Parts: sequence; C-alpha cells; structure tokens
Amino acid sequence: MKRIIRWGGEFLLLALVVVGIMFWQERNLLASESASPNFQLPSLTTNVPEPLYQPGERTLVYFFAPWCSICRVSMGNLNTLDGDYQVKAVALSYQSVDEVAEFIEDLDVTAPVLLGHDDVMRRFNISAFPTYYVIDEQGLIASKSMGYSSEIGLKLRAGG
Repeated sequence: MKRIIRWGGEFLLLALVVVGIMFWQERNLLASESASPNFQLPSLTTNVPEPLYQPGERTLVYFFAPWCSICRVSMGNLNTLDGDYQVKAVALSYQSVDEVAEFIEDLDVTAPVLLGHDDVMRRFNISAFPTYYVIDEQGLIASKSMGYSSEIGLKLRAGG
C-alpha cells in the first residue's frame, strides 16, 4: 500500500512539472479568446494566396519550420485529423520554397501548406516550432500549444 501511495505522489509531482512546463512555454502565445490575425498566404502547391482561416469555420493552424525535427515527427498527425474543422500548415523560418516542398513531400502531408513570413511569425508570437492555434468560427483563439502533440492531443485541442 505504501508503494502505491508513493507512486501516486511521484506521478502527481511529474504531472505538475509537465503542466508547469507547458504553461511556461505558452506564456507568450496569443491569449485565448483574443482575435486571431488573418493573413492571405501563398499556397505551396499553387502559389495562389489563401486566407489563414475562414470566418465560420473552426481551423487548426500548425506553424512549422522545415529544419525542425519535432515538426518532422509530429506533422504526420495532421493527416489523421478529421471533423468539423479545417487544418492549415504554415511554413516559417525557411530559406527557400524548395526546402519547404522537400520537407512536405518526405512527410506526405495532406493538409494545405501555406508559405508564411516574418510578420506572421511576429503577429502570432511564434518563438519555437511547432506551435499551433485553434481558431474558432468567430476568429478567436480557442486553444494553443507548442511542441510535439500526438494525434489524440491535436484532436482534443481542436475539439474533435
């Protein structure tokens, strides 16, 4: 019995540390319930500008960099998302469009990929990759996170 209580205490301590780290990482991201910036960004495949999100649609916006190893591991989880929301991947901090295209091709990402720029990075307070926001139907930040997230974690954040 003492062992179970000790393990429970250690698990609780570990959970508190993880939650504390998450809050610390996300401290500079846009506030929940605040209005989300919207940009017209060129599509990687067509070069035609697309809005980051459409009012009236729930959207998960996944910001990544092609040199980011965590992005490489977690981006495949975007392909499994389905439901009543859109998914957009936005490339930032890249040297060339070819670099982004090769990164995406290697991962076989099916979500639309948009080409971001420094102003997008600044307006969304992106300081690390991956960072993602869920934008609700009214264009407000519904949730946000930074770092690796599993398929289940992404679905929970997107409300799926």
